[in-house]
Amino acid sequence: MVEQVAFQTIFQFLQTVGILVGVFYYIMTIRTNQRNQEIAQKNQELQLESRNLQLFMQLYQQMSSPEAYQTVMEIMYYDWGDIDDFLLKYGERNNVVAYGKYMSIMRRYNTIGLLMRDKHIDPELLWDYIGDSVIAMWDKYGEIIREMRVRLNQPTFLEWFESLVNEMIKISTNRGFTEPVIYPWKKASPDE
Repeated sequence: MVEQVAFQTIFQFLQTVGILVGVFYYIMTIRTNQRNQEIAQKNQELQLESRNLQLFMQLYQQMSSPEAYQTVMEIMYYDWGDIDDFLLKYGERNNVVAYGKYMSIMRRYNTIGLLMRDKHIDPELLWDYIGDSVIAMWDKYGEIIREMRVRLNQPTFLEWFESLVNEMIKISTNRGFTEPVIYPWKKASPDE
């Protein structure tokens, strides 16, 4: 009888130890899974950050080439009276080369705005890189773009470029830049 009681006690003790080992194993498994998920999430974030940086560097290389600078400068010196004059001088029907240069830059800014919207490029980084030039480009071509939206019956024409400009203006204001940059192609107002 004593042997049976001792056997039952040992058996209960082993059951308790087995349950404790199971609980301990379960807790360790959960903690290991949590750590693995945290590591996987950090790796994913690092991969995303790396891809975004790579994207920015590709953008930088494209926009920093002498050809890109020349194209931007060339279109910034386009001169016109109204939209009809612009289309006569630089429109796709009358001047394919000039229009190609214009749309190349406009589409590039539009794409940058789209990438910014999708959080692939940090707006603050964009401001540091191209903020004032984006605003200057919009100052020069914003009215043309708005009128083209009407004439083409395409209200979304270059909308991400405009979104990019609005974000750059917001950052500029937040950073305390209130005076517009004076560029050589900017016409003086009648008061000046």
